[in-house]
Amino acid sequence: MRSLSMAITDERIKLFVGRAQECDFVQTWLNNPDAMTRIIAITGMGGIGKSTLLIRLLQLATGENAVVTWVDGRTCYRTPKGFQEALPQSYQSWSQLALPRPKLVIGIDNFEEIHVLEGWLREVFMGNMPDQGVLLIVASRSNLMRTWLADPGWQAYVDVWHLDTLSNSEVADFMLRRSVNGAEQINELVGPAAGHPLALALTVDAITRYRDEDPTRIRSLVAEALSARLIREITEEDLQPMVDVLTLVAEANQDLLQRILGRRVTVRQYHALKQLSFMRRTRLGVGLHELAQSALFDDLRVRDPGGFSNMRERTVRVLLKDLEAVPEIGRGAVVQQLLWICRDVFSPPKAYADLTMASSELRTTGFEPNDAPAVRQFVRDWQRQSLPLAVEQSLLLLDEVIEHFSSSIRVTRDGAGAPQAMFCGLPLYDQTLALIEKYHPQVVQRLLASELGITRCPQQEAIASYTVMVGVNQRQSTYSTQELVGAMARDQFSLSAGLIVLVLITHPDLKDFLRSLGFVSQPFHISCEQDTHEELFTLDMRHQHFGDWVTHLLGLSQPQVGMPDFTVNDLQDALSVLHDRPKLSQSLVALHMGLDGSKLADRLIQELDGPPKAPLTPRDREVLRLSFYPYRSSATECAQALHVSRATYYRYLNEALTHLSQCLQHNVID
Repeated sequence: MRSLSMAITDERIKLFVGRAQECDFVQTWLNNPDAMTRIIAITGMGGIGKSTLLIRLLQLATGENAVVTWVDGRTCYRTPKGFQEALPQSYQSWSQLALPRPKLVIGIDNFEEIHVLEGWLREVFMGNMPDQGVLLIVASRSNLMRTWLADPGWQAYVDVWHLDTLSNSEVADFMLRRSVNGAEQINELVGPAAGHPLALALTVDAITRYRDEDPTRIRSLVAEALSARLIREITEEDLQPMVDVLTLVAEANQDLLQRILGRRVTVRQYHALKQLSFMRRTRLGVGLHELAQSALFDDLRVRDPGGFSNMRERTVRVLLKDLEAVPEIGRGAVVQQLLWICRDVFSPPKAYADLTMASSELRTTGFEPNDAPAVRQFVRDWQRQSLPLAVEQSLLLLDEVIEHFSSSIRVTRDGAGAPQAMFCGLPLYDQTLALIEKYHPQVVQRLLASELGITRCPQQEAIASYTVMVGVNQRQSTYSTQELVGAMARDQFSLSAGLIVLVLITHPDLKDFLRSLGFVSQPFHISCEQDTHEELFTLDMRHQHFGDWVTHLLGLSQPQVGMPDFTVNDLQDALSVLHDRPKLSQSLVALHMGLDGSKLADRLIQELDGPPKAPLTPRDREVLRLSFYPYRSSATECAQALHVSRATYYRYLNEALTHLSQCLQHNVID
């Protein structure tokens, strides 16, 4: 009769999928009698399969008669003695063997828990090992091997493996080994996160246990389990609000986090945020891994609906101000952030376009003469245009648009500037109506007869824009059609203020897509074919710009007049010049509150010396007075006066500034 551990090992081997390259590497090392000593670091977000892979690699070593030891960093003392005592007897026996000894494979799981021993492990423990026949494998959420890799002596001995999600074929293998059918159901429940091993395992288990449950219920159970697993990693209370912000936005840097939260985010806090395993580095700063984004977004909505709504509103307000401030070339990125925040409001179909995500390389700009060949090819490859014409007629129309109205063409480009998609929307006035009439008189006839108020007016009096043609590069595989159409749609939303947007549609997926964005439709049959089901979709943006549309879409109230829009950093800057009235007059706090330096100084001193007002606490007032009034003191002096460490003082100061900001805001609104 075999032991229970042997039965469990056999079951693990039977169910293990993927990671073939990593397993082959270790197998090759085991088969090489002269294998050099190596250190392998397995990293990745929680649930990606680090521990599972570590166990599988130790199983391979056991099968090749190597001496195998395993240590869980969570269960040993963080001292050299504690680590050595945690090593099993197999290691002690191996260390006493005479040369030549069998290969030794040491596995350390949850390595981040004993990272304080990293220097000792490197220079003493591993430094005293033989240069052949020893393999140290550590598993941790983040890469903790930077010091090893920075040392020229150790570089050649260290490999870092960052685990990614499973491929589609590996997902299929996973389900086959568990005798579960329904790959389509898996994708519907967790989408692209289906390749994440923990998400996949939880989903398969939920499908098996709750086979007859509503899919929404199964999705909720999976999201709840995933979010609980991820939130356990957030050990610092200050990090949770920052993670909550990142569930809403696609990416953020330290400054954007500060402006949304209305408080200072220290360099240490931002660094700690970046170290969370479910964070990814982005063009702007940091963002959540796709799986974490989905699970934590759903968790926040259910766990704290009021907090979710407030956080979303604050985030939208900050981004709308950014949208007003950035030049045209940068508007697309802000629009994408705002549309991403609205992702739960849009209807589910993404068969035609994905508004929420796009490669950071893509940017949409005006037409340039050398774009003409690519743009012509995009139009040629597109099946049916909003102005229904034969392909050759569409190309002739395009040539005339390029010659006379090239500013109406927008081109989406990749990182190298090469065109990948095009969009042409003509504002409707006398000259453009004449051009459209030349190719399709019935369209112009119907538009002029509609109740929209379109006339053959001068250009400056145009009230509507008609989408004439679109096209994407279908001869590349880097970007999906949905991604490229989404990039163009985002650009058009950012530029459509003051006009009625018109699109003639027959495609059912595009109809669903536009309805989810607030378009309304009416029958508009102009083709000879009887089964085309043509509809004219309109979105009236005459009395609102993109920001108004977003706030309306989310059901947000208009911002209250007089609300101060300054951060705790701005408030700290103002307090720092409390006795310099001219400089105080130039502060952002003075600007947003509409006060000169003298009046603002009186107001701040009143808050510090007058009767206490919630949420400002007695400790807050003491900290602020020590720091800024009647004179400014250093952090060391303040910490000593409060009998706390500098770190605690900074935390107290941040809380005090936040509460003072809330007091000022409350009083202005009242």
